[in-house]
Amino acid sequence: MITLRDVQQFCERTKSAHSPDQLQELLHEISARMGYRYFALTHHVDLRSNPVGGVQIVNYPQGWIDRFYENRLFATDPIHRASRTTSIGFCWSDVDCMITLSAGDRAVLANARDAGIGDGFTIPANVPGETNGSCSFAMADGQELESE
Repeated sequence: MITLRDVQQFCERTKSAHSPDQLQELLHEISARMGYRYFALTHHVDLRSNPVGGVQIVNYPQGWIDRFYENRLFATDPIHRASRTTSIGFCWSDVDCMITLSAGDRAVLANARDAGIGDGFTIPANVPGETNGSCSFAMADGQELESE
């Protein structure tokens, strides 16, 4: 369990990160302290085609990352779409209350589980005039996300 002070210290440390590798290490540390296995700090765009100015720091299973880009899910992912409807963090288990999920959306979520990604929590980053993004934390499939 972490405290508000831990979050504040994390935020301060990210301000002094001078490389994506340093930021990835900080995300790894805070994720582990919160009990999460995975994290994704990313803009919701195709960074493989146009990486200039975009952020993608992710430790999801490589198979899921590859599938995500092959299917161009950065534009249609249900978690990304839900993140555009709020300015506060949300549990993935609540997404069906935030947006209407299609059969395709349910398949995306099932495929993520098949890749080893369980329930998660996303913090939207929707700054007017900038590319939408988010920071997500996820459990390994089969692990329970605790409400705290």
